[in-house]
Amino acid sequence: MVEVRCETCGIYISLDSSTVKLKNALHKPTECPSCRNSRVAREIELTEMLFRGEEEETQILPIREARKQHVQALF
Repeated sequence: MVEVRCETCGIYISLDSSTVKLKNALHKPTECPSCRNSRVAREIELTEMLFRGEEEETQILPIREARKQHVQALF
């Protein structure tokens, strides 16, 4: 187990060293479970909006702004 920093919120989490190596090799962010769950939920919602035919830009911008505010609040 290795202590790594969540690239979204900055907290330190314990991950298996092989998981960290794989994420680095795939150029994927290292995320804590909370940030990962939030990201996946946003991606699912955006995908559902795409298939429903809704205008996605009106929804993407508030999500991006909320993420910025969340990250800034942590620091």
